[in-house]
Amino acid sequence: MKKKGFLKHGEFEQDFELNIASIIDCFVVLIAFVLVSTSFFSIGIIDAEVAGASDDAPAAVDTAPVVIELKADHSFVLKTGSFGQHVTKIAARNAAWNFDRLAGSLDSLKEEAKSAIVVADNSVSYRDVMASMEVAKGKIAQVNLGGF
Repeated sequence: MKKKGFLKHGEFEQDFELNIASIIDCFVVLIAFVLVSTSFFSIGIIDAEVAGASDDAPAAVDTAPVVIELKADHSFVLKTGSFGQHVTKIAARNAAWNFDRLAGSLDSLKEEAKSAIVVADNSVSYRDVMASMEVAKGKIAQVNLGGF
């Protein structure tokens, strides 16, 4: 007599359905977590130098870099020294960037500093940051973007 609900030794079922809904739910939460956590990632300094620009670029590590800050009021602030203790402010000229005065100030700092870091306020446009980088590249061997 065969009892209801019991299988004989050779009657094992091998067909079954795998419920992957919970696995998909886990991956959706994991993807959302990764996307949210990458928004908190920020880049400290982007190396923007041209390869093979000069042979003395590795010596730039020995000296403190010049920090060029671009302010929202179209003024520049140059910070020199190991802790930025020497501050030079270059005011705007007719509500525009004074790139000539920036080039003159960087030319006088050419002997002290071998590298520069360009930092900008959030309201400064990308075009203005790149224009100031081009001015700095003409005077200093290594120029990096920072503060982003």
